[in-house]
Amino acid sequence: MTKRLGASAGVALRQLSTKSVRNNTSSISAKALSISGISADNKVYDGSSNAKVSTAGAVLNGLINGDKVSIDATGSFADKNVANAKTVTLNSSYSGADLANYLITSQANTKADITPAKLSYNATPVTLFSGQTPANLNGTVTGFVAGENQANATSGSLAWTSAANSSSAAGSYAIAGSGLTASNYVLSQAEANASALTLQAASAPAPVQNTVTQLQTT
Repeated sequence: MTKRLGASAGVALRQLSTKSVRNNTSSISAKALSISGISADNKVYDGSSNAKVSTAGAVLNGLINGDKVSIDATGSFADKNVANAKTVTLNSSYSGADLANYLITSQANTKADITPAKLSYNATPVTLFSGQTPANLNGTVTGFVAGENQANATSGSLAWTSAANSSSAAGSYAIAGSGLTASNYVLSQAEANASALTLQAASAPAPVQNTVTQLQTT
């Protein structure tokens, strides 16, 4: 014997069926993905805090094999000044077909060095005769980055000296610059300074000729 359900029972059954389908619905949450291995290059002091960043060694911890997520990153040093193991703050961006499937924790920073730039003492060449005392020697300091000069990037008093003196024989002598210090530079002598002073042999004085004037009397 077949038992028929009343109208109200049928409605209740349909509602129960619908509720069961809704309760079986689930979601897929994003997978955690953390980034490491981004590096920054050491650089010679250039007056800026810009850093060159490489993602070649980046590691995507948690990436499922076959998924596509790419990284691009820029960075900047905390300041422009010379120091070892300076903090480079990273700014990363991401792309790829599977990017929406991940919750990414970016790498915040890395370390790199800024090493000193080179300044040169460049002596002005001088030629004198042996027996003369070298005086008023001068020259220039070169190698400053854009926007910097001796006045705003060094301290101390610039001086130019030579070991040659009034007793020195004819020949070539060095003129050396000194007296300056700089926190972001190292100073060295230009190669040409080693022979910037030339002492020439003094010419022998012309012989004095005695002239006899003969007076003729008439």
